[in-house]
Amino acid sequence: MKGLALVSDADVPDRRGQGDGLVRAGDVVLDEVGCAVSIGARRIALSAAHARLLAYFMKHANTVVTRDALAAELWQGKRIDPRSIDVAIVRLRQALHEAEVGRIIRTVHSAGYEFVGVPERFRPRGSRGGSEAGGHERSS
Repeated sequence: MKGLALVSDADVPDRRGQGDGLVRAGDVVLDEVGCAVSIGARRIALSAAHARLLAYFMKHANTVVTRDALAAELWQGKRIDPRSIDVAIVRLRQALHEAEVGRIIRTVHSAGYEFVGVPERFRPRGSRGGSEAGGHERSS
């Protein structure tokens, strides 16, 4: 499946020194600088490209994001096979272990994708999480 990767890690801008680099949406906290996501008590390392994709979704929580919008933002105008986006999202879902924490990124048939946060049945007790609990926050 070579050639279907998201922009390379080298193409991702260096954001060190710009706030703390944390993006929050309910129980999901992304460290853009450290390329890691915390889902409840679980911390998962991500590639810089996957961190950038997840950050985009989290900043647009509860909004359907089209493939065109993802292509424009993440592939920066490069001509790509439309299925490349789908493959990148499948790989992100695998990295996030969605089978264990629930569907965080929902596929919206014929429209795109939507970041919905951690499903309630997978949240730790006492957690108010989920992107519906106030959208995303960006620390600065």
